[in-house]
Amino acid sequence: MKAQVFDIVARERLMPFEIPSVTDFELSERGFVDAQEVLANPNILLYCLEPESQQAVFVKTPDAADILAAPFYYLSQFEHAVQVLKVSYETLDRLANQVVLDDNRMVLIYSIGRSGTTLTSSAFSQAEEVVSLSEPDVFTQLVRMRDFSGSNDAEIGKLTRACLLLTCKDWVNGQQPVWVIKFRSFVVEIADLIYGLFPHAKCLFLYRNADPWVESFVRAFGGNVYPTQEQIAAFWMWDKMVVSKIDRYKLNSLEDINAGLLAGLMWLSGMERCLERLEAGQPILLVRFEDLRANPEHVIAKIFDFCGVHVADRNRLHDVLNRDSQAKTLISRNKLKQVDLELRPNDQAEL
Repeated sequence: MKAQVFDIVARERLMPFEIPSVTDFELSERGFVDAQEVLANPNILLYCLEPESQQAVFVKTPDAADILAAPFYYLSQFEHAVQVLKVSYETLDRLANQVVLDDNRMVLIYSIGRSGTTLTSSAFSQAEEVVSLSEPDVFTQLVRMRDFSGSNDAEIGKLTRACLLLTCKDWVNGQQPVWVIKFRSFVVEIADLIYGLFPHAKCLFLYRNADPWVESFVRAFGGNVYPTQEQIAAFWMWDKMVVSKIDRYKLNSLEDINAGLLAGLMWLSGMERCLERLEAGQPILLVRFEDLRANPEHVIAKIFDFCGVHVADRNRLHDVLNRDSQAKTLISRNKLKQVDLELRPNDQAEL
């Protein structure tokens, strides 16, 4: 098995929160190495898939610990990567089959977004024997690749299994840690596939009431300038690929969309996917953002008890719960305090 190696000549992302792609990098071919290097080197991390060539894309970083500590794993990968390695889907599967992963020692954090998941992920990083990853984003790409009709579920399921196994390479002092993976909100759209593959993983779903969620969403991603109809339409077309309720929405014209409809369907789709999993019998701990904000230490204690993890240093945990988990990012508290954009009345009515 071989992995093709490339040096990174330049890097560019059109949007900071876009799903990772190999086109984020300008590459120069270097040669080939044994694909086992992907498993042996802890600094080689799965980045994305390249469906057109049926390859998986890994990035090599100077120190994976820097990636683990970041609020957004995929952005930190992009910023720190020094090389790219590509392997075929066949090799990806063969590598994944060598990974031993006990899904009893796995915690999966789903959400509707903007609901305390980054804080929760940071809290988990203080627990013993835990590796907490905040948004390895190949899984959002898998949502985009899935046909919502279910017609390609076998293919997407196989890739999801391989990607999750290789995201959780057992490289922490040779011991099997508790893997905590916080997904971006869209990944609840493939929670059914993940549950079928890893049925013993502990699952959380974080959510908040619709009105404050939309307000937070608009403040985080809208900036101080109200989006134009063209921008809203562009968001709609992007979201159709990762939000099932938008994909299925009967729309006469892109002119009929407004921000309230777009945001409302995003919120509702995530909530409905969670309810479907509960109705199917999947055990999920539900966590309301309003409760987490009002009494973070109590709620985190309940989460840790559900997941079977423990924190020895309560002072460190207290410090984490009382600082901005998204500090130094584009959506830090300080930056959002400068944003006063609100939904217009017709958007609020549509929501």
